[in-house]
Amino acid sequence: VHLGVTKSVLGVVWLAGPLSGIFVQPIVGAASDCCRSPWGRRRPFIAGGGLVACCTLVLFSFAEDIGSFFGDSGETHPVGACIAIVAFWIQDCALNTIQGPCRALVADVLPAEYHAAANWSISFSTGSAYWIAYGSGALDL
Repeated sequence: VHLGVTKSVLGVVWLAGPLSGIFVQPIVGAASDCCRSPWGRRRPFIAGGGLVACCTLVLFSFAEDIGSFFGDSGETHPVGACIAIVAFWIQDCALNTIQGPCRALVADVLPAEYHAAANWSISFSTGSAYWIAYGSGALDL
């Protein structure tokens, strides 16, 4: 909203999570199943997704400044908004690139008797982080 994005556009932007989960995770899962890296099948995707997520977080954080550099001024920031939206979507894809292999890594490295506890731990941690992240979005900073 700060960049001049309407609430209806924000609704479309928030579709990134479900859509990237539907499309990205199966593709990454199939690719990681076939991966023959010295790092293992899952770790290259976790590292690559983490790197992309970090880069897009920086890009998202400085979207308004980058937009101003390219000519945005006044109340609306169309270039900054476009940069923020694209960075957000790419970041969501990167996070889904990380999540699938992290779950699969459990089956790869842990004995079967620990799978349930490990999957519970991952789900609890992810769910808690979502609550914190979405809750902090409601704060007026």
